[in-house]
Amino acid sequence: MYDTAASGGEAETNSAAVTNEPDSIAVDEPFLCTFDGTEADIATDARVKVTGKQTTCTEGTVNELGTNFTKLLKMESGTQISFSTATEATLKLYVDTAAKRIKVDGVMYTAETTESGDNVVTFDIGAGAKSITKGDAIGLYSF
Repeated sequence: MYDTAASGGEAETNSAAVTNEPDSIAVDEPFLCTFDGTEADIATDARVKVTGKQTTCTEGTVNELGTNFTKLLKMESGTQISFSTATEATLKLYVDTAAKRIKVDGVMYTAETTESGDNVVTFDIGAGAKSITKGDAIGLYSF
């Protein structure tokens, strides 16, 4: 787990208006969302909404969490992933490249390579609506 300062977070203004949705993700057990569809069904969990320019997945392969993922969501400047959590949680974003940044609720976080070789952005989040947007050119496999 990282706090904003320890993980290279940089505070930025979040211009996206995000509201709480009644369809919150309960995070009392592990939750996994991947990207394997097109258009409105790009996320594997209906509680996760993807909007913006990128509406299809890109081919790529990575072994994370002991699973092979073959598709990723390429984060474009207009791509936004929205979801809401019912409680505080630790969020792990599995990405295609270490040392690249991704923005969550207006704060930039940098991906690091774990001992197992995964490229991960890890940090704590509070309950409520969340927004993931592009920082650097990066592909998101799962969270």
